[in-house]
Amino acid sequence: MSITTKRGDEGNTTLCKGCKQPKCAAKISAIGDIDELISLVGLCIVYDGYTYTYLEEIQSELSTVCAELARANGVLITKNHVNKIDHYVDHVNAVVTIPNKWFYGGADKRASYLNFARAVARRCERSVVKLKEDGFDVNPNILVYLNRLSDLLYLLIFVKEEKQCPKL
Repeated sequence: MSITTKRGDEGNTTLCKGCKQPKCAAKISAIGDIDELISLVGLCIVYDGYTYTYLEEIQSELSTVCAELARANGVLITKNHVNKIDHYVDHVNAVVTIPNKWFYGGADKRASYLNFARAVARRCERSVVKLKEDGFDVNPNILVYLNRLSDLLYLLIFVKEEKQCPKL
């Protein structure tokens, strides 16, 4: 299987159902933003010795978000995904100490990449909200999931020991 179609690039891309979309379309932008977040979470995994197991799971779930947005029908992200990420947020929030002022990153690579991933997760959320505002049928679980994910990524900055991470 080749990575290229050998048909040239006319500024369009094809979604799962064979539907061509301009590469600047809101749906393609949202999928691209989430794809960027998947890659950035990969960088977080490289620099994070504590939380990589569920960061890998989050990468997989973000791929599922992309698939759902590309398919335009069928719910793939469920309330169970939201409940699981809520569990992570609640657990980490209960065991870490959050400073009284906003953290901007820069303390170390691990914290900086997690903070960058948090900001990209917020952009992903805005992109999906834009889809909804533009009239696309957007699974509300995706919006909640992306919102909670950015919270989780921020909290993970302050994890200092493996025992502070929830078990999968």
